[in-house]
Parts: sequence; C-alpha cells; structure tokens
Amino acid sequence: MTQQTTTAPPQEAKIKTEGNALVLRAKELKVATAEQFREAAEFKRIIREYRKRVSDFMDPRIDAANKLHKSLTRGKKELDLPAAEAEKIVDAELGRYNADEERKAKEEQARLQAQAKKDQEDAALRQAQSVSEAGDQATADRILDQATEAGTVPAVSVAPATPKVEGLYFVEEYGFVIKDPALVPMEYRTIDEKKIGGVVRATKGTVKIPGVEVTVTKKPRQRTVAAKDQPQEDGL
Repeated sequence: MTQQTTTAPPQEAKIKTEGNALVLRAKELKVATAEQFREAAEFKRIIREYRKRVSDFMDPRIDAANKLHKSLTRGKKELDLPAAEAEKIVDAELGRYNADEERKAKEEQARLQAQAKKDQEDAALRQAQSVSEAGDQATADRILDQATEAGTVPAVSVAPATPKVEGLYFVEEYGFVIKDPALVPMEYRTIDEKKIGGVVRATKGTVKIPGVEVTVTKKPRQRTVAAKDQPQEDGL
C-alpha cells in the first residue's frame, strides 16, 4: 500500500489569503459612530500585525536576494571594467579618425564647389565676351547674370574616406552645455521638490516659499499596545 503524504499549504499562500480577507473586510468598513471608530482602530491594529508578519516572512528573503544581487552585480562590473575601458579608448580613436575624414571631405567638397563655380563663371565670361564682340551686349549681360546667380552651379558631393566595416556605424549623440543659466526659459528649469519638501517638513510650514502652498494632512498612526494596556475608555 502506497503511503500518501499531504503537503501543507505554503506559508506564503496562507499569508496571502489572510491579506485578501483584510481587503474584503476593509471594503465593508463604515465609520459613523464612536463604537465603529474604536472597531476601525482595532482593525487597523490587526492590519499592522499582519503587515509585520509579512515583513518578518519576506525581509530575510529580500535581504538575501539583495546581497546576492549586489555580489553578482559587483562581480560583473569588475569583470567588465577592463573591457569597457578598452572599448572606450577604441571608440575615441574610431570617432577621431571618422571626424577627421569628415572634415577633410567637407574641405574638399568646398574646394571643388568653389572650383566648379569659378569654372562656370570663366566659361560664361568667355561666352559673354564673344557675344559682346558680336554686337549683342544685352545677351552678354544676361549670360553674366545667370552665371553669378545662386543655385546655378551643380552641387558637388564628396564622401568621407572612412573605411566601410561590416557591423560598424556611427550615430549622432546630442548633448548640451549651459552657457548662461539666467537665459534658460522657465519651462526648461526643474523645481527641486525634494528640497521644498524638506524645508516644509523641517519648519512645519512656517517658512513661506513664493509660489508654494503648504498642505497639512492628518494620517492615523498606531503604537503597539499590549493587550492589558489597551485603553478601555471611549477615547483612543
């Protein structure tokens, strides 16, 4: 006869079931009388006890997982650091070479464009002189005007001589440097909410900050009270 063993439900599932029950009970909660107020306060104490059990159950796991994650992350960083430094150096050299080739290409393109413009103007001048000598000065003037008009010179394109390497390409990354903070429009300035919050809490709203309204919200808190020390009167 095969012996069957019954596996008890995991503690996590049990805690989760209790938590779901708390939510259902909370949704039915109505506080309209002093008695209901006391009952709600007692229910809050039960919720706090539940949350403590959750912390007691999960925190050791989380702590162990965090330590493992930090250890593995640190190990990965240590292993990757030399390669990252090497790649940074290589990228800088590749970028420098490519930028130099782009500069040379632009300079050559500008030179060829200027030469093409000069060649066109020289050819137009010779043609205009020939037409003028033939007695047609109006046509000669028109030829010279057309030769000097913008956009009449064919565009010249020179590609950088950077070698084509399979899988390697360059992307443009845009950055910025603040030259004069006073000139930056307000929509690009970030309000330091953390600093404002720190001042408001530290001074309890006594320090007035222009453009900031201090709000006060009372939230219930509950100290841990032993059963024998719990108040029996109507007040909390």
